Amino acid sequence: MKARALLLICMFAALPLAAAADTLSSHFDKSLPAKPGGTLKVEASFQDVTVTITPGSQVHVVVDLKMTTWPAEAKKYLAAYEPVFKDEGETILVRSRAGLHFMVGFVSSEGKIDITMPPGMNIELETGSGDCTVKGDASSRRVSCETGSGDVFFDGAARELKCDTGSGKVVAAVSGPIERASFDTGSGDVTFSGHAALFSAQTGSGDVSAKDLVGEAGFGTGSGDVTASWSSLAEGSKLSADTGSGSVEFTLPAGVAPGGVLDTNSGDVRCDFPAAAEKRGTHWVLAAANGSADLKVGTGSGDIRIVSAR
Repeated sequence: MKARALLLICMFAALPLAAAADTLSSHFDKSLPAKPGGTLKVEASFQDVTVTITPGSQVHVVVDLKMTTWPAEAKKYLAAYEPVFKDEGETILVRSRAGLHFMVGFVSSEGKIDITMPPGMNIELETGSGDCTVKGDASSRRVSCETGSGDVFFDGAARELKCDTGSGKVVAAVSGPIERASFDTGSGDVTFSGHAALFSAQTGSGDVSAKDLVGEAGFGTGSGDVTASWSSLAEGSKLSADTGSGSVEFTLPAGVAPGGVLDTNSGDVRCDFPAAAEKRGTHWVLAAANGSADLKVGTGSGDIRIVSAR
């Protein structure tokens, strides 16, 4: 009852604050010549950033911002995030990030940066709390997305893909071969599909799901589960997974003869391939010591499943 009364007091107290606040918006539209072989770099704060790759010769940038705060402060805060567009040699820089200052009192901000660009440039996106989205064919270039608490979405092609988020999730669907895909999240899940020759994913508490891999892979989670499958696997590929309390399931292509070790402290082990159990079933050694894949899987309390595709 006391908690409910306190909530009502806070709600009514907030009403005059919201009524006294002012909302201002701004819109910016800029086109710059593309730099084939160069880099598009975006530095944002709270804004969602979306990049769409399509044929053309220009990098077209649209920035929309909205700030709600005290009337005397709204213009100042909005001006602090006015975007900067710079041509820095081989790099096009788009920055919408305030300098060092304090926001005191009631402040609500939202915004987005939408970019249309041709293929042939590297992409580097960085935002504090917004989402990062990349769509289209960047098959010959690198794509990097970093956000503090937003999500990351990728749908297209890339030579290399790197995603880093503090508490958001990552969803990536890669068409065509990709040399390297790497992901790092604090508590978000990672969902990936694509022919990655080299794959790595690290999460604090999120799950990792990867399918259609074709090469070496490494997984690490604090408490999340790992599920991965390979459509093909080069001989001698190293596959590893390490989880605190999550389970691990690898589905290997038919005909693979893996070697390596499986360790779990208190979980169960199921393996479709010849293996010898030691230490009361918690330590398994795969029979094909020089097999077409080298496995190293360890869990604290999770189960381990190494299965063969049918």
